[in-house]
Amino acid sequence: MQQTLPELILQDKPVRPEKWTWTPAEPVTGVLIILSVATFAAIFTVNGNFGAFLLPVPERLLWWGANYMPFTFGMGEYWRLATGLFAHAGILHLLTNLYVLQDLGCALERNIGWQRYMLLVLASGAAASLSSVTQDPTFVSCGLSGIIFAIVSCLFLMSGSAQGKELVFARHRWLVVIFIGYMLALGFITQGIDNAAHVAGLLVGVVFGLVYSKRGWSGRWNSIDSVLAIAASALSVAVFSVEAFVLTGSPYLVGLADCRKAMTIAKWDKNYLGAISLMNKAIGTQTDDPLYYLTRAGFYADAKRYQSAVDDYTSVLAINPEERGALAGRSIAYHHLGDEAKAIADLDRLIAVDPKRAITYNNRAWSLIAMGESNNALSDCERALSIDPSLATAYDTKAVALLNLKRLQEALACVNRSISLESDGAAYYHRAEILLSLGKLEDSVQDFRKAEKLNYKPEAWELQTALVRSRAIGF
Repeated sequence: MQQTLPELILQDKPVRPEKWTWTPAEPVTGVLIILSVATFAAIFTVNGNFGAFLLPVPERLLWWGANYMPFTFGMGEYWRLATGLFAHAGILHLLTNLYVLQDLGCALERNIGWQRYMLLVLASGAAASLSSVTQDPTFVSCGLSGIIFAIVSCLFLMSGSAQGKELVFARHRWLVVIFIGYMLALGFITQGIDNAAHVAGLLVGVVFGLVYSKRGWSGRWNSIDSVLAIAASALSVAVFSVEAFVLTGSPYLVGLADCRKAMTIAKWDKNYLGAISLMNKAIGTQTDDPLYYLTRAGFYADAKRYQSAVDDYTSVLAINPEERGALAGRSIAYHHLGDEAKAIADLDRLIAVDPKRAITYNNRAWSLIAMGESNNALSDCERALSIDPSLATAYDTKAVALLNLKRLQEALACVNRSISLESDGAAYYHRAEILLSLGKLEDSVQDFRKAEKLNYKPEAWELQTALVRSRAIGF
């Protein structure tokens, strides 16, 4: 039977069982695997959807202890340096790390002893976590990749020593170099890969590989091993810890932490007032950051405090007059305040900045309809659909314009197209109005009920228009 790589790393060691397991001589690797699998199972169970299985959202990863500079050092949650190692961003991330860990990690631990191996794991884990948060304070990091890079680089150096020159692993050393180079290059050109942790783990593995290969890495643990390994651990961690601890409690990090918490409670708890309160604190530390005002404006809009939203969007536009999110958001806030002229003015500016956004033309058409300009609204709907023929809301808006112009069959065709693309409450409500105008009372009632079940609430001007239309047809 052909042996696997870990079984051949040391020819004079017992053969391991051919399955995903560990022996009593590999307790550290066993604990790493158990904690990683348990954490991932908990994340998936709480999220309860397939998306969490493939790629959990950052908010859920943070809830389960992922590493994030504003929380770790801004809020003093230092335990994230450890817990972040066991959270993984999806099943592929987890399985890749566990495969290498149970293969090369078990081999290394079995042959150098759990004490030496544990120091390598602790030092590389700490260095990787510290490096990750200092490299990019806005990055949510997780996983055992830093430790795995340390294991691989340590094995690489040990296999080149006098004691390791006969290892089968030594015959494939340069394949390891290619693998490491590929992973680092991928991290530099791809977003979402924690290259800082990879580099930190790699450097720690080099330090330990040099120490262990010079001292000899078999036999009993002794006091000299302790001194050298602890010194190597301290050096590895110190290199990456200075900057992080200097930033502890800084207003910048505290502001980022409040902003992230605000987004979390707004998204998951719909607690918009709580989110606004946190953003007030964040803005107190970062008054010149337009992103904070933009974020708070969105929460004001969700809480239906539209004038406050307008004020924040205006603050953003004072810094950057072409900020698309602020122009779009303020136009919607103006619309809800009933000031359609200002809404259209903002949409005109947005179209000048970005003339290829279909939804902008749709929104301008909706404001034009509210002002009674259905003919002009039709032109905007056609522009929106020429850019995005599958934009369901544009068909719905067009149907309302056609209804106001009493082109009922065309309106019915448009709203049916909208419902076929995306069945939402607005389209059912508007189809109910069209059917009512066509004298199909029973069908109209059914659509009104569907719109109500989908929580559609018509705007004040819609209700007024519907009332006038109903009186005109004798209802």
